[in-house]
Amino acid sequence: MYYTYAYLREDRTPYYIGKGKKRYNKYYSRTTAVHENVLIPPKERILILKQFDSEFDAYKHEMYMIAVFGRKDNGTGILHNRTGGGEGNPNMSDYARKRCSQTHKGKVLSEETKRKISLTKKKRGYKCSEEQKQKYSEMFSGEGNPNYGKKHSPETLERISEGTKNKNLKIRWYVSPTGEVVEVKNLREFCEKNNLLYNSMISLYNEKCYSHKGYTKYNSKIVKVNTWIGRKHKSSTHQKLRELRSKYIYTLTDSQKNEYRVKYLKDFCLEHDINPGSVRKVCIGKYKQHKGWTGKREPINLK
Repeated sequence: MYYTYAYLREDRTPYYIGKGKKRYNKYYSRTTAVHENVLIPPKERILILKQFDSEFDAYKHEMYMIAVFGRKDNGTGILHNRTGGGEGNPNMSDYARKRCSQTHKGKVLSEETKRKISLTKKKRGYKCSEEQKQKYSEMFSGEGNPNYGKKHSPETLERISEGTKNKNLKIRWYVSPTGEVVEVKNLREFCEKNNLLYNSMISLYNEKCYSHKGYTKYNSKIVKVNTWIGRKHKSSTHQKLRELRSKYIYTLTDSQKNEYRVKYLKDFCLEHDINPGSVRKVCIGKYKQHKGWTGKREPINLK
């Protein structure tokens, strides 16, 4: 899928190393050479160096070949590359940095352009591959992190706190349990004052749930379709449902070698102060014992 290539002079020495992607048995080179004002030679002077299944490996080989032949801009070799290769623009020369700065200085994207860029990225689904994620993790973890071993002073923390306080406060509208429309400017303070959960109120506003402690979102598009909210089964119906859901009979033995035949495991465990999840794992063979209890289970014959 990926490959590295070299642009050759007439004497067959390389003057540019790049990385490309192969599609439908055709080689598509990167546009980096054009951005760096490097002339593209005739096809007979374009050499495919090596092919890779992983883009990360292709980047590594590109960086290796640039390091072998060296760059003209920093006086290390014969290539016209402006960077050390790899994804992005690492190891840019001072000339390249100055040129990029002058090109982009003062540019302001319009809101329409920003919107088009956002829609294009969402449509194409731009996401980092697993190799890229691993690469970034290795680059910026530990000593590679710019803030590794550093701590903010109390004065800096105070300035950060003052600078971000009450910023990005969003006005939200809710309907209280009494039916009153409430305007909320600071949701955290409102939740603390009314004994509400902040995350639940956020989910409520984002319409991921219908209500929270009687509060609903104002003008919500969610229709309350669950007719069982606020209702309970009769005790007889509840018992029938328990019977239908019971699939196993548990045979449990405590530390005193007393044996019990159990149908409703959760009730039995609550009565004897043991964990039902751990007891269930003991019965299926994941644990050897739990607090001295051992056991096994067998399916109920429903015929």
